[in-house]
Amino acid sequence: MRSPRGGVAIQVITGTSPTDRRTDRRNAHAVTVDELLPPPRQSRQMPQPWAEYLDSR
Repeated sequence: MRSPRGGVAIQVITGTSPTDRRTDRRNAHAVTVDELLPPPRQSRQMPQPWAEYLDSR
């Protein structure tokens, strides 16, 4: 089954892929690699009473 743009229809991809349908759709619609990467993790603040000790190690 072909899509109107000439590629394979997303239903064919999701039906034959072992991954989740939502993952396949997200990957198919991503324009850049950055859209596929998870957001950077937020670093936690260092506890102030221990900051000097941890920095010295």
